[in-house]
Amino acid sequence: MFKKTIILTLFLLLISTSVMAASSAIQNHYKLGGLHRLEIVWTAHTTGAFTSLTTHQINGLVFGVETDPGTTAPTDNYNITLTDQYDLDIMGGSLTNRDTANTEFMQPYNSVQGSYLSMPVHGALTLAISGNSQNGATGKVIIYYFAK
Repeated sequence: MFKKTIILTLFLLLISTSVMAASSAIQNHYKLGGLHRLEIVWTAHTTGAFTSLTTHQINGLVFGVETDPGTTAPTDNYNITLTDQYDLDIMGGSLTNRDTANTEFMQPYNSVQGSYLSMPVHGALTLAISGNSQNGATGKVIIYYFAK
């Protein structure tokens, strides 16, 4: 009986540790006429890493992204990319060096022309977060777009 109790306890500890250690995200979609808002609330792994996430389908014109560090802020100057099916960062690098204390809003950036613009997207995007080492950091990424 004693051995079974110890084995069961160790098993439960291993399960709870692996469950708590994984990164996670929740997506919510809101619509107001042609304006859409895709809100992604994310939590990093206990190591600070974030497993990339495939977003809901976005079929429209992305005109901006808001980032908001959570109550357990990520490491200062962490980076976010939103890549399409061709591995193009639709934000053109404008989501690098995010702040740990302030909500920030950026538009997609065209580095060739040196200008901000709206970006057509057809399909899902891949959200990736790098440069964070804060254990269990949290944050929010909100993608604003007009539907086709």
